Amino acid sequence: MTEEKQPKKTGMLGSKLERKSGNYVPDKKYDEQKENIKLDSTNNQETQKKISKSNERKNQQAQLKISQSLKDEIIAIKALTNTKYEYEVIQLLIDQYKKTLTPEDIKKLRLISELNIG
Repeated sequence: MTEEKQPKKTGMLGSKLERKSGNYVPDKKYDEQKENIKLDSTNNQETQKKISKSNERKNQQAQLKISQSLKDEIIAIKALTNTKYEYEVIQLLIDQYKKTLTPEDIKKLRLISELNIG
């Protein structure tokens, strides 16, 4: 009695199970129009989520993209006014600008800034 030792088969790849085509019978027929409607509604929800997330990003509110020459001028004004941060220079410039406005323009500026914050 001679028995041949066969290697142990592991997993489905090692077994000789044959996969039959068409094992799964769908319950419903595929409807492309309904799928497109679902995709459109999910896309709208995703864009609304992106907009709300962009409003939540506070680090982006603290950054301004400016040209190098403008940055050099802000640094020069910072040195002349003995301020420590660039935002202080920008605040000084805004305050100087507000002094030149008429009362009507001040109301417009306040309204626009409130709309941008809210």
